Amino acid sequence: DMAAVLSGPKQADEKDDVEDSPIAELIGMRQDKITKCGKCQTKTTTDNLLLLCNLVYPEHSTLKKKTSFGSVLCSSLCPEQVTPAWCEKCKKYQPTTQSRRLRSLPFTLSLNAGMDNPGDLAFWSTQMTLILEEHEGTGT
Repeated sequence: DMAAVLSGPKQADEKDDVEDSPIAELIGMRQDKITKCGKCQTKTTTDNLLLLCNLVYPEHSTLKKKTSFGSVLCSSLCPEQVTPAWCEKCKKYQPTTQSRRLRSLPFTLSLNAGMDNPGDLAFWSTQMTLILEEHEGTGT
């Protein structure tokens, strides 16, 4: 839910110490990137400025399940994944959980819908079909 996504420590009207460009101020989103080592559980947090959000669609996009745009947006703004990354404490690459916590939203949200691969197209095609079937089923 969007309220949980926005429950980070900063509010949208707070300023960072770093001077941002006018473009960053207009479309920039502040995020905390949180990396947790799967072996030693060491957690590191870094501040990131995101200018564009790439939408991430559900894994099985052709299943006949209606997915709200808000759900897609939330999972895209605050993705979580497990990937190998360097751990300073272990001194080697380890499986790590990487997540992002949104700290502020921009005045203008810039989204990339993808649409450059069959999976993205299948997701939107399935969603449109489900909406049309729902609409036709109500008789309106």
